[in-house]
Amino acid sequence: MDTDVSAKKLAHITEHKFAELEISSQTRRALAEVFKYELMTVVQAETLPLILKGDDCLAKAKTGTGKTL
Repeated sequence: MDTDVSAKKLAHITEHKFAELEISSQTRRALAEVFKYELMTVVQAETLPLILKGDDCLAKAKTGTGKTL
């Protein structure tokens, strides 16, 4: 893979882990085993904790940064 493309993809990744979220064990397992997700993107790390508390959230980010999840 082109290293420029790899660097761009990694630029959206944080050190925040899905395993650290207060989610059900089944959801945590699906994220890890089915989707192979370990680390959150910037938009996920900034919004998921708010959403999981029940707060409304509106996020704007580039395509491919993990908003749908």
